[in-house]
Amino acid sequence: MCGRFTSTTPASELADFFETETDLSDGIENYNVTPTSDVAVVHQDPSGQRRLDLMFWGLVPSWAESPAIGSRLINARSET
Repeated sequence: MCGRFTSTTPASELADFFETETDLSDGIENYNVTPTSDVAVVHQDPSGQRRLDLMFWGLVPSWAESPAIGSRLINARSET
């Protein structure tokens, strides 16, 4: 998995492109997104509507005591 990326598109432009609803305001752009950052994600909510929301980026296993472990598991692999 890549360790960093940029997210430079304003929320309003993302919402228009994906034809989705959002409560996010512009200003979510980030030129240094790292594991454990919140990033804009398009997903389907429980009612079946497409939404644009901020979500935690990283792998946090069920046994983790803290979400902070997500930054240490960024290069986890399923292969041996």
